[in-house]
Amino acid sequence: MFGLSRVQRYCFGVRIYSNFYNGEFVPSKATKFYDHLNPVTQELVGQAPQSSQEEFNAIVASAKDAFKTWSKVPLLSNSIFMQLVNDTCSISPLWFEEIIKFLQT
Repeated sequence: MFGLSRVQRYCFGVRIYSNFYNGEFVPSKATKFYDHLNPVTQELVGQAPQSSQEEFNAIVASAKDAFKTWSKVPLLSNSIFMQLVNDTCSISPLWFEEIIKFLQT
């Protein structure tokens, strides 16, 4: 009743996530991945890279640099931007499945 149908989940396929830093999605050089499973069906819905220490350090340095500006932005503007990111990245279906996992029988 709730959530995405099996056909809709199939249409999304297995998503391979990238790292996001410096304002862009950057594919990882990783050869190993963490599986992201739907907690209700145990279906594989995505894979996140096991990024290298070098990639991790670059991401942290980028985040520290971005925080200098981001911390000066008003809260309302931050929330509008985060909603825009959510809409743009199309991750809502995965969030929706996570939120309703306890409602499904």
